[in-house]
Amino acid sequence: MKHNIIVRWSTVLAVALLALSATATMAAGTPPGSSWDHAVSLTSVIGQSQTLAAGASGWYAVRYTGGMQDEIDLNANGVGGVSFAVYTPDEIAAWASTGTLSSIGDGAFNPDEANYDLTWAGHPVTVDGAIYYVQVTNNNATPTQFTLNVSASPLAQ
Repeated sequence: MKHNIIVRWSTVLAVALLALSATATMAAGTPPGSSWDHAVSLTSVIGQSQTLAAGASGWYAVRYTGGMQDEIDLNANGVGGVSFAVYTPDEIAAWASTGTLSSIGDGAFNPDEANYDLTWAGHPVTVDGAIYYVQVTNNNATPTQFTLNVSASPLAQ
């Protein structure tokens, strides 16, 4: 009887460890940039050509510097169908609780920025060092290449 209990508990422990190991493997296997909580630092990819699969999104994290206005620029070499949206941690938290994701801003055509297809500017968070997120989406039926840039300028006093 005592032997059967030990075998049962050993089996339960082995199954629990296997499940824990599978969960850790899945989390470790999550590709960088595939979700907000695995966002790639935007500053680490500035100006680097990237490719998004058809219908895919990529997530980027930006650290805000207090007293500055950030500008996010996307260049898809004139290919339409690529968009980006900006989210603060508050929007991400609301998404988790409501299931609805609402951006604080979206990339838009700016005739003053001839080198970029889409631009957004603002100061999305007020806390120095806070992180906000940029989600780039490829709405095309084919993979699309793009580059991103982020720059900051002092807020007007």
